[in-house]
Amino acid sequence: MATVLSVSLPFAGACGAERVVVDLLETFPSATQQPAPDAFELVQATIKGDTRPAILVKAPSRLTWKVEVPDDGWLRVGVALREDAWTVPGDGVMFSIRITYDKAGERTNEEVMSFLVNPYGNAADREWHDVSVDLSSHAGTAVELIFNTRSSYSPPGAPARDDRAGDLALWGAPRITAR
Repeated sequence: MATVLSVSLPFAGACGAERVVVDLLETFPSATQQPAPDAFELVQATIKGDTRPAILVKAPSRLTWKVEVPDDGWLRVGVALREDAWTVPGDGVMFSIRITYDKAGERTNEEVMSFLVNPYGNAADREWHDVSVDLSSHAGTAVELIFNTRSSYSPPGAPARDDRAGDLALWGAPRITAR
């Protein structure tokens, strides 16, 4: 199982001897884009003065990349809602990352990160949230990385809601690194 760490990382810099192995923005054209390519836009996004290359998501979505995990591989990405969405009444966006891979001849699908970002309702969400996921247990394995956004958090067992007000989600500088 991958280990999830939510930590604050310096952007665009390598931590120590860290190197970018796969820049997911560069490989964005090869990613499976759902519901349709026009739901996404590559942008330079500034959050509280910190500008990053990012994928702007304009609707509930799924992005899937097929990658091979390097030795000591880490997935690193920042998530946020665009600043002009912070004052729009809404209930935020649920970000999640899943990884799928074959294990003992069976397809395994696990959620490695999931959380709600709601800058309208929670001022602490008015920043980049940097996420690191340790992929080293999958070194040498071909995996699918699946980035999902959903409008409106619904607790388990509650009816699904679809409040898209202010849902301008950003995946900032997604990449796979190694040391």
